[in-house]
Amino acid sequence: MQEHVLGDGRRHVSAFKTDGEIAWPLSNASMGEIREFYEAVKPSDICIISVDSVVEATSRPAELMETLYSAAKDEVARDQARMLTLARSSAAERLAGFLVDLAGRTGRQTKRGVELKLNMRRERIADHLGMQPETISRIMSTFKKDGAIQLPRPTVVIIPNIRTLANIAYGAG
Repeated sequence: MQEHVLGDGRRHVSAFKTDGEIAWPLSNASMGEIREFYEAVKPSDICIISVDSVVEATSRPAELMETLYSAAKDEVARDQARMLTLARSSAAERLAGFLVDLAGRTGRQTKRGVELKLNMRRERIADHLGMQPETISRIMSTFKKDGAIQLPRPTVVIIPNIRTLANIAYGAG
């Protein structure tokens, strides 16, 4: 989880990273009064790599830079989509979109649907989506009652039909 803390103490979870994803820290020049933290929400291996030393060690630096550029471009596109979602979507649409995005990145197909492990606390999800934890709990209960999700355990979400949740996320449900 990537979190930023403003000078006045306000916090914002800016990203939940998954296996194999790259974290792009803010540059020191752009940080100002913002402090940046990373927290593992599940047991993790973290590797901090200097791009300069990797470029020097590789026999194909152009391919490496292209890969890094592509990853950065994907991250920017995901951030832009999330900003639009935060600005123009209802709370239910934001939570559904978060679950659909997470399902695409970490979900595992089972007989019952796409299974997600939510290793992060509801408070962190709420912060990420600009909501209160109570709102997250209330919407999850509504999604469960409506059959859009199943909650066999507090840290597991099963999405029986991803299209149902996607329709909610994108305003069609």
